[in-house]
Amino acid sequence: MTSDRAQSPSSGGLPEAVVETLEALDDHDLRRAILYAQALLRRRHGDQADIEAGPGEEIVRVVEHEGFTEVHKLQPCPSGCDDCPHGPYVYHVVSERHPDGTEHRRWTLIGEEHHEP
Repeated sequence: MTSDRAQSPSSGGLPEAVVETLEALDDHDLRRAILYAQALLRRRHGDQADIEAGPGEEIVRVVEHEGFTEVHKLQPCPSGCDDCPHGPYVYHVVSERHPDGTEHRRWTLIGEEHHEP
C-alpha cells in the first residue's frame, strides 16, 4: 500500500522509497540529487544535440558537466571587422523549465577562453 505522500501531486507519482529517500536528504545533498538527475536526463537525451551555433558563430567545443553544459564558441562582432569571428568565448549553459512546461536554455558568458603558455 502506498502512502498519501507518494500519491500527492508534489511527489510526481514517484515510488514511495524514492520520495522517502529524497525527503531524508539535507538541503546540500538534495541539490546534488537534482544536479545528478538533470545530468542523467541530458546523457539519456543528448543535451549537446540541442546546442546550435547562431548566425556567423562556430561551436568549437561542448563539454557536459553535472548540472550544466560548457560551450566554447567563436562569434562575430556587430561591426563585422576583418578579425571576425572573435573568441573563443566560454559559456555556462543550463536548461530551465518555465511555468508553462517549455524548456529554455540560459546562456551565461564566462569570458574569453585563455590557454596557459
